[in-house]
Amino acid sequence: METRYRLAAGPEAGCRMGLPGIGAVVHAMACLLLAGLLAACQVPAVEGESPEAAVRAAEAAGQPATGKLPIIVNLAVGDGSGTGAAARVMERLAAIMPAGELAAVRTFSLFPVIALDADGELIARLLEMPEVASIERDHELRRPEPQPVLRAQ
Repeated sequence: METRYRLAAGPEAGCRMGLPGIGAVVHAMACLLLAGLLAACQVPAVEGESPEAAVRAAEAAGQPATGKLPIIVNLAVGDGSGTGAAARVMERLAAIMPAGELAAVRTFSLFPVIALDADGELIARLLEMPEVASIERDHELRRPEPQPVLRAQ
């Protein structure tokens, strides 16, 4: 078997040229696995989907079908507490939302977030507020089913 040597000046001088080491193979496999996992986690976008189909899909998923989505509003608190930012956002929401919908808005004492159902217009208004850092869609978290435990005796 013929061995090739690299002609170079510096730290690579005289090094053998061969197949990539096991570290490079493991690194490549990990990258492929990560890319596959990321692709599997993405929600497929349906082009040309009508609003009626989106409403039916939301109803099937147990979400409100009124054209509103459950969202989480992440507040920008800086050095202060989240309660002050939440109070200022709630004051602005009281001016633009009906009382019945305002009663369904949830604030949290431990986290600087507000949870509510909003349509596109309300989301646009929220994004204009300086206290709002970001908005993301809320989804229900389900606790995994307990797995049976096998014990060795």
